[in-house]
This record gives sequence, C-alpha cells and structure tokens, in this order.
Amino acid sequence: MNSKQRYVVIATMFLLLVMGVFPPWKQKVQAPTGFRMERPTRLAPIFAPPRPIPVDGWEKFDESMWSIEIDFGRLCLQAVIMISGAIGLTLLMRREAPGWHSDTDEA
Repeated sequence: MNSKQRYVVIATMFLLLVMGVFPPWKQKVQAPTGFRMERPTRLAPIFAPPRPIPVDGWEKFDESMWSIEIDFGRLCLQAVIMISGAIGLTLLMRREAPGWHSDTDEA
C-alpha cells in the first residue's frame, strides 16, 4: 500500500467516524387513530438528537405523538457509498502514470 492509498484509507475511517457521531435522523408521528408518518430530518450529534421540526398540517398532533430516531437506512447507504468510493480510489491509485517511479524502484 503506497502513501496515497494509506491517506484514502485513513480519511475514509475518519469520515465514517464522523458519520457515526453525526448520524441522519428521522421524525415519526403516530396518532391514536392509527395514522403514521415518518420524515427524514437533519444530521445532529448522537449525544444531542434534534427536536421534531413542525411540518404543515402536523401541528394538530400532540408532542407526545412525535418521536425522533436514527435513520439507519440512510446511515448504511452513506457508509456503503463512502466505502465503495474509498475502494475505487484505492484501486485507481494502485497504478502509476507512465514515466512515474514508485518509492520502491531502484535508481
């Protein structure tokens, strides 16, 4: 593994850590009538979840009907895209451009 590939791996691990500390959230509403709805909301720190954001037409619901959860579907999708990009970059950086010499080449 060359230094560029190592940089990509370290940067990916750091970004995955940041994604875990600031995950995507979703807000749900469940009415006593059985009405259910969920909506993605903003990123927020894991130690300070966001408060529900009022949505037009949802003001009639009591605050006890609201809940905030981590959106694991979006979080997994972000992680898969990040890891796929890192694998692609690492593989691309494996090859050297013509005329370039690697650190291990003898002079």
